[in-house]
Amino acid sequence: MKGEAASGEPCHFPFRYQRKMHHSCLRDGLHGCQSWCATTKNYDRDHKWTRCGEDKRLTGAAANASPSDPSGRVGGE
Repeated sequence: MKGEAASGEPCHFPFRYQRKMHHSCLRDGLHGCQSWCATTKNYDRDHKWTRCGEDKRLTGAAANASPSDPSGRVGGE
């Protein structure tokens, strides 16, 4: 797993990851099977993250992405 897990730290939305701004938790395989989010505004620079709890909802393409598709693309986009 890349970066440092911040135990108990809240998610910071939006956060920058792969030069894009994200407004929800991601599930792209970077930090295992669970969804995750950055705990600072810039994950690309800081590499600080935490696992998302049940109270943090996945939205948009991240919610529909196949866990087997590491790119996070939906429907061949």
